[in-house]
Amino acid sequence: MKKYNNNFINKTLKFYKLTIFLFFCLILFIVPLVQGCTTQEVKLPPDEVTVQLKWVHQSQFAGLYVAQQKGYYADENINVKFIEGGQGIDVVEPLLNGQADFTIISPEFLITEHSKGAPIWAIAAITGEVLWYLCL
Repeated sequence: MKKYNNNFINKTLKFYKLTIFLFFCLILFIVPLVQGCTTQEVKLPPDEVTVQLKWVHQSQFAGLYVAQQKGYYADENINVKFIEGGQGIDVVEPLLNGQADFTIISPEFLITEHSKGAPIWAIAAITGEVLWYLCL
């Protein structure tokens, strides 16, 4: 029967124990470190957007109001402010002097103002139409 060197076995066991201990210490160090390195979303301040309405607050702008109430603008990090229009209010002037970022105007008014040299462009055409039916 072969005799084993007890000193060698003890040293080997100590080495394995030390290796396992260091491995667990490394895991305990790396896990919190990796969790701390995850990307964190930076919350930027919302973009301020002002819309000049062509008339007083009413149902023709309902889509804009509903989008605001449902948080669609907030979801895109936009804070929208509506400026009321009305009779005798020039809706292009606030756009030209920087008080508004967008304005809502009719196509013929856009063409007229553009022909006068106003630096404005249409970005969307919003139409509404009432359909009349003859019911028998």
